[in-house]
Amino acid sequence: MNTPTYDLAVVGFGFAGAAVSLQAHRRGFNVGVVVDPHGNFPVASRVASGLINPLVLKRRRMVSDAKLAWDHAVDLFGWLEQTTQTQVFENTPVAEHLATVQDDLDWNLLAERPGFAELLISETEANANKHLKINRLGFVRTSGRLLPLAYLDAAHGALEDRMVLGAVLQLAQTNGFWEAFDASGRVLIRARKMVLCEGPRAPLTETYWGDLGWALVRGEGLDVHLPGLDLNRPIHARHFLLPDRALGPDHYKVGATYAWDGLEDPQPTQAGREELEAWLKSVVSLPYEVVHHWCGVRPARKSREVLVGWHPEHPGLGVLNGLGSRGGLLAPLKAHQLLESGFAALSD
Repeated sequence: MNTPTYDLAVVGFGFAGAAVSLQAHRRGFNVGVVVDPHGNFPVASRVASGLINPLVLKRRRMVSDAKLAWDHAVDLFGWLEQTTQTQVFENTPVAEHLATVQDDLDWNLLAERPGFAELLISETEANANKHLKINRLGFVRTSGRLLPLAYLDAAHGALEDRMVLGAVLQLAQTNGFWEAFDASGRVLIRARKMVLCEGPRAPLTETYWGDLGWALVRGEGLDVHLPGLDLNRPIHARHFLLPDRALGPDHYKVGATYAWDGLEDPQPTQAGREELEAWLKSVVSLPYEVVHHWCGVRPARKSREVLVGWHPEHPGLGVLNGLGSRGGLLAPLKAHQLLESGFAALSD
């Protein structure tokens, strides 16, 4: 059986791997993707809320390269929607709860600061939903929601004939090509360049880049059935409450928590559920049903810096990892920058 050979191979297919693969495919490169069909570690991409928000709401600060990241994200998601005729993104501004008069004033002042005017709508609004126990709302102009499962499934469909199933155990460079081997020693894929997008468990990346300085974060969330709320946009009030139309009418996501324990075998916890349900009851006056309690691990680093680039001593080996809780927003930009920096080598 002939080993599939590509210009670029990507190992992993969460938000990072999908973005690198799609950006390369758009550029016209012959790209292949290795996906582990038995990977059961609860990575964040498939259970993420999908919020695309260039503002860190709790701290009222911008994400680095916020506007640029937003532009690249909207561009990639729009291209994928047009290519696959599948909706993967809802361009609906996120609403921030402004609990006090001072919060309202601070929001207006924030919107006047350099750089923030492009991100925020300065005029706030009174909450008009009688079932929400909140006061006023401020809106993030450049925000919305990526539909994680729809996005990853659409990306898979766009690249379906380039998908290689298997778990990569080791890499080797032979005659100018990178080869990925499974546990039996079989070559799964061969490419002139290879990018590692392994997420929070990254043995291959650590082999070449050493200690990644992980500060992994376990997050829990709830899928709830909440008839009568009629909420049409994501709301942030310490946690998020957002419509999840993929699950059907009156379904919402609630979350997510932040915890730094239980990372070896991440599981939903009773404490996490109680925290989220207590919060939900504090902001919504309607009865609800918990449909699903989920858990994921965010690939965050202690430095909070995204690991992106090409290895200085191993030509043609690249990485994109450490996106933390903002993989949906940052991955398209970081993938673009990775390919830009390796463009000449890819094109020769």
